[in-house]
Amino acid sequence: MVRTTTTPSESVLEQTPGRALTFLRGLTKSRVLYAQLAAAGYTADDHQEGWHLLFKASGYVPTEPPPRIVSTPAFNALTELDAWDESGFARVRAALDRLHPHQAQFVFAGPLKASTGAHAVVGVKTLLDRLDALESGKGRDKSDQKGDAAAIATLDKRGITKAERKRLRALVDAARDVGEVEPEAPPAATDPPHTKDLAKLYAWYKDWSTTAHSVIKKRASLIMLGLAKRKSSKSKEDETLAADADPAKVDTL
Repeated sequence: MVRTTTTPSESVLEQTPGRALTFLRGLTKSRVLYAQLAAAGYTADDHQEGWHLLFKASGYVPTEPPPRIVSTPAFNALTELDAWDESGFARVRAALDRLHPHQAQFVFAGPLKASTGAHAVVGVKTLLDRLDALESGKGRDKSDQKGDAAAIATLDKRGITKAERKRLRALVDAARDVGEVEPEAPPAATDPPHTKDLAKLYAWYKDWSTTAHSVIKKRASLIMLGLAKRKSSKSKEDETLAADADPAKVDTL
């Protein structure tokens, strides 16, 4: 018998609750990711439906309400910074590493790198503070001033202008009061799931994991949702998506 592409295998159905749990927990934990998916039509009802289907397939009845997303200037600023920092950091680093390596060591010391959620605000603020130091010379050796000025001029040509840094600084100031939600994980299932309930959960998960891939691009964010794998210790260059819209195509999480 030939299985149709719309019918998941028994092994895929058995793995669906774990993938759906990771996906739902990631959205519950990060209001930023929840808001990004909400922009593509994901509502509180959809979120609640996902938990309901998961709990039903696992034999557990949920009592926890879905998270409430309130659009405020602070939260909108955090979301914008979270969306900017990965590409923004990459652009700054690419320019400085090649043309101004001494300044790159100062700017990215720590190491400073892109992050997610509220941590992105701290990261962007640190980047801006260090670029301001290059521009003003405050705390820098006089012997570095010529190279520092050249680095700022290079970044200006790359679109990291004084006006752009001022815009980002305003977003940082606006976003400081926003935190992250850290809910407890739902209890583990004890009863065996039913195939029919698993199929419904699979259909829900396939729908929203596909949508998430289309609107959420950050690797770290996809990993949080269980939709990408971390880089292996053997080859940091070889990272593959773990759930490319169809969990039936993935053998391991």
